Amino acid sequence: MSKLKGISNITHPIIQTMLPLQLKQHDIHLGFHSYIQEITADETDFLLIDGERLLTASTETSAIKLLIEEKKPVYALIMRKDYKTKLKLLNEKCCDCFEFPIVSDVIAKTLRNQLLLYSQQKVSSGYLSEPETLYHVHGEQGLRKFNIEFLPAQKKRWFLRYKDQAHHVSVYEKRIISYMLDSNKVASKRELAFIAWNTFDVRDNTIVAAVMKIRMLFHRLKIPIAIKNLYGYGYSMQPTEPSE
Repeated sequence: MSKLKGISNITHPIIQTMLPLQLKQHDIHLGFHSYIQEITADETDFLLIDGERLLTASTETSAIKLLIEEKKPVYALIMRKDYKTKLKLLNEKCCDCFEFPIVSDVIAKTLRNQLLLYSQQKVSSGYLSEPETLYHVHGEQGLRKFNIEFLPAQKKRWFLRYKDQAHHVSVYEKRIISYMLDSNKVASKRELAFIAWNTFDVRDNTIVAAVMKIRMLFHRLKIPIAIKNLYGYGYSMQPTEPSE
């Protein structure tokens, strides 16, 4: 493991100004987002979260806790020495909780040591295995049939495979695809929010971006399914003519 990439929702000016420069010396890139979503966290190696915010109820907190459940490495930082708060955050299954002030070398060494072990576990467990979910999708009047497979890649990530092609999908995208294929009906944004993120308190833009990403994925893999936007109702999946 050489370069590491992480994102943070910490707004303290000292952290935003100094910590990225200090971590860069250890080949660790840290970017900042005011609001953590699965879509922004998907391509990162770790999250560095404002510990106090994680202990308050919000849509962001729900998303981060789901990421923790899906084995995303999440670290917390609190702006004072407070062992009670640190214990609460460790009980939330954060990998570690840093207390400010802290030497950046400690953060860098902790990230590198723990994430190295994390990556080794993923490799030793095997990258591909048998499909967990297999869909046989019929067209109109059952005249054609094709297979879509979900294969476990890592504990948080999946492969969506069609014919001889496969591409990574996040667990949230998998939940949306699986639900829409299983239900075979129009799915409202509220339904998709609860299915994917286990909460109704999700911004419309987040759902729209997730559906757009799935559309692009289907196009890339040439999966003959169109996701139709039925304004005022939601989304539905409909078979299309297979492309050669």
